[in-house]
Amino acid sequence: MERQSVYVGNNTVLTRTVYGHKLYVSGDDISLAPHLILDGYWEPWITNMIQKMVLPGSTIIDIGANVGYYSLIMASLTGEQGKVYSFEANPRTFDLLQKSIAINGFSSRILAEQRAVYSHSGTLTFHCYEREQGGSSINQPTCSEPYSTIEVSAISLDERFDGQRIDLIKMDAEGAELAILKGARKLLQANPQINIVTEINKGALESAGHSVAKLLQFAAEQGFSPLLIATDGTLKEVDAPELERLGVSDIILARD
Repeated sequence: MERQSVYVGNNTVLTRTVYGHKLYVSGDDISLAPHLILDGYWEPWITNMIQKMVLPGSTIIDIGANVGYYSLIMASLTGEQGKVYSFEANPRTFDLLQKSIAINGFSSRILAEQRAVYSHSGTLTFHCYEREQGGSSINQPTCSEPYSTIEVSAISLDERFDGQRIDLIKMDAEGAELAILKGARKLLQANPQINIVTEINKGALESAGHSVAKLLQFAAEQGFSPLLIATDGTLKEVDAPELERLGVSDIILARD
C-alpha cells in the first residue's frame, strides 16, 4: 500500500499507517508522530501482540488512546459487533483522535471520551507536554520538556462500566496504572476472562507515589500474573525486580 503524509494546517499532519488507517497527528509532537509519519507504525511488538488478542465482537477499553493508533487497529479487529472505548484527557490530542475515528468510518465502533481514568471520579490536574505529547499525564512531569496544566474530568472504570462485559484493557497512563486498577475492582471481578496490556514505567509510577512492586501486588490480589512483552514479540514471566531494572517495559496482566 502506498503511504503518504500531508500537512493540513494548524500544525496537523494527515498520514496513513501500514495497516491502512488514516491518522491525524500533531506536527509539534516528538513522541509518536515522527514514527507514524515516517514509518507508519508504532511499537510493533505490542501491535503484533494486540492483534493476536483482539477477537471479533470483543469489547475493549483503551486508556491513554492518544491519536488513536491502537484504537483503530482494535476496532478493525473487533468488527461491527464489537466496541472500543477510547479515553484521552489531552484536549488537543483528543481532537486529533476524534478526527482519526471519523475519517476511518469508525464512529459506530469507537466511543471516544475526553477524560482521564482514575481510582475515583472527579476533577484532576493534567500536565500537557508541548512536544512530548505521549507523556502527558496527571502525575508530576518526569522530564524537562515544557508543559502546561489544565483541569480535566476523571472517572473510575467501575463507575463507567458497571456490570458490563469487557474483554481487554489497554493502558498507557504514565504512572496512573495502579490508581486505575484500584478503581476497577468490581469490573475485574465480574470479568474473569479479561486481559490487560499496559506500559510499566518505573519513574512515572514513583512520581505518582506508587511502585512496580505495589502494582504487581495489587494485580496478583485480583488474580493476575505479569508477562513481559519482549521486543522480539515473545512472552516471558517477569517479576518486579526485573521490571524495575528495565525501567520502561510493556506487560500483559493475564489470568490463569
